[in-house]
Amino acid sequence: MNKSALRYIFSVLIIAITFSCNEKQNKSKDILVVVAHPDDETGFGSVLAKFSRIGYNVHLVIGVDGRYATQSGNKNPDSLALSNKKQAICSCEKLGISEPIFYDLISLDRKHGQKDGVRAAVESGIELREKLKQTILQIQPDLIIAYGPDGEYGHPEHIIVGSI
Repeated sequence: MNKSALRYIFSVLIIAITFSCNEKQNKSKDILVVVAHPDDETGFGSVLAKFSRIGYNVHLVIGVDGRYATQSGNKNPDSLALSNKKQAICSCEKLGISEPIFYDLISLDRKHGQKDGVRAAVESGIELREKLKQTILQIQPDLIIAYGPDGEYGHPEHIIVGSI
């Protein structure tokens, strides 16, 4: 595990400790977690499960549908996106948090998507920002958890999500 990943995990744990010190007063608080891909919540799933268990409302936003996951040998992007969605729903159920809010963006990375290039990535970033603004206004979270400026380990879509 590299240094930036350890810093990220450490930051989330510090937040968890800070909130748990006041858990009796904060049982009706909302936490919004913003990630790029289905499965990104698993990196700090134990923290999310703990907050849910002590009474917080934990909401998860997933920006991209994950159809271009490089570790998958799946040749059908639509099938992979659907499978990712089902896995994220199951993950949230197991963690005891709210069902994920899917923005279903194709990609935030200029290398992927139907319209390859920087313009497409910028347009997706704008769409993500607008959707996130609406979600924040709707949920009015007390805490928002997202990636740091290095995107946890430098992933372009993580960096974009963290910058918003």
